[in-house]
Amino acid sequence: MNTSQYGYDLNGNMTAMPGSASLGYDVENRLAASAVNGVYESYAYLADNKRVWKYSVQGSTAKEEYYLYGVGGQRIASYTATFASGMLTLNSAKLDVYLGGRAVWQNGKPVVQDRLGSVMARGNGVGGVEVHDYFPYGEERVATVGDRNKFGTYHRDQTGLDYADQRYYNGAIGRFLTSDPYEAEGQRQSSSSKNRYAYGEVDPINHTDPTGLYATFVVDGLESINGGPCLAPLEFYPGVNPSCAVPAPLLDPYTPPPSPNCSQLLSAQIDGFLATVGSPMVGQGANFVASGQAYNVDPGFMVALAGAESQFGKKVNTKWGIFNAFGVID
Repeated sequence: MNTSQYGYDLNGNMTAMPGSASLGYDVENRLAASAVNGVYESYAYLADNKRVWKYSVQGSTAKEEYYLYGVGGQRIASYTATFASGMLTLNSAKLDVYLGGRAVWQNGKPVVQDRLGSVMARGNGVGGVEVHDYFPYGEERVATVGDRNKFGTYHRDQTGLDYADQRYYNGAIGRFLTSDPYEAEGQRQSSSSKNRYAYGEVDPINHTDPTGLYATFVVDGLESINGGPCLAPLEFYPGVNPSCAVPAPLLDPYTPPPSPNCSQLLSAQIDGFLATVGSPMVGQGANFVASGQAYNVDPGFMVALAGAESQFGKKVNTKWGIFNAFGVID
């Protein structure tokens, strides 16, 4: 890789890269305009950094789009727009439909996702199927048309860049264009957190990063409860409760979080998940959390391991002895 082709501004935002790219940012360090490989795009955002508007020009073709999001933050519709006689008109709504938090319909077409949320196949609108295949960090093995969701829940623009909800990502180099905005990220114990541009804890096979802000460990479709690296100390529990979602400084030795009791909330969430998969270990959520605190292991990873080893306690092999995920034998 020729590093001389890359450039950054004083805020650490990438402004140049191979492919005759020019990237510009607003005062909030959000990508405002990009010109990559002959495609020009500009963007506008809501207060929560959700992209609500995109204007793109490729050759003699110009297109304007507006986006609508649901209460859960997922995009639910895309509209093309025309402006004539002083009136803006939204046309051709393309709907997104989700089941159990996973997309089953995007941009008006059915899709099939893999365990990390990447689109592997979609209907092409004429009875056929469009297939996608990726290298580990998201670059397509065989390039296909852009302006649709592809790798890891991200929307790939015609520029080849991925809109990752709170940041932009370049799968060709496996890096985000801007640094992680969480200032304490580099203070975490995980060595990969020192690189604030890295994707998925530098492990794209087992992690996804739906918002571009923190990685989530995934095993057979089960996402980590606390959203952190599987071996990281339990310094925060994002996604459990709004009061528990703000990362706290790393504490060593481990100190339980302040009220509300995030450990209890996490235990309840684990038990809720075990109930949905019919596990006989429902009620053991507190033990998972306690073990995680004792050994500095993400309890979400322990649950995922339990699923991989014993189908969440429904199958136990004596060769694991007391060392299997649940500490029980036949």
